[in-house]
Amino acid sequence: MAADRDFFPPVMPPVTEAEVAWRLHHATAHPYLAAQLATAAFTAASTTQLDTAQVRQLGPDASTITLHDHGLRTGCMTHSVPAWARPLLRAAALLRRLKAGTSGPLFWEARDYRP
Repeated sequence: MAADRDFFPPVMPPVTEAEVAWRLHHATAHPYLAAQLATAAFTAASTTQLDTAQVRQLGPDASTITLHDHGLRTGCMTHSVPAWARPLLRAAALLRRLKAGTSGPLFWEARDYRP
């Protein structure tokens, strides 16, 4: 876990966390984008790290997600997923599984979008 490696993302005040969760659940239409924004919010991950998220690296109950750094900062880290973000990550994973099975990136990529 990230905490075991002395990495602690900035803590959001409860009011801010609730507002972020509400906005992501109610105002972000695309599951990949909502999941990616949520993950950025609770991990403080860079876009490079977010790009490494794979469907198979999301815990079965979406309570954890593993991101990779490829030596830039601290290597691979598993983060706890807050309860408010789990439905968003599960939705992104389900959509990806419908499209490509259990392999491939968890989050949306522009080249994947075809209306």
